[in-house]
Amino acid sequence: LDQAFSKADAKFAFSLVDSLFLAGKDLSHFFGQLIEHVRLLTLARVSGQNALPLTPELASKYMASSQLYTPSQCLHLLEYLLKVEPQLHQS
Repeated sequence: LDQAFSKADAKFAFSLVDSLFLAGKDLSHFFGQLIEHVRLLTLARVSGQNALPLTPELASKYMASSQLYTPSQCLHLLEYLLKVEPQLHQS
């Protein structure tokens, strides 16, 4: 997921959402989990591994994934997701 996002692979994003929809998954739950994922990536990128409320193994994985983004990309993505979340619940 992070590899595709860091490369701005829009095709992957549409394919993922289509797969989730066809499988009958709750898209609002997925979106909430995506926001939490990006929040942790942002925290890792901006504040470092010790700031993550995760096990050392998982924190290490978040640190590696966070390196795919600049701090401003993390913040922009998180801001965007938080901005569109209410619209998801209205549709």
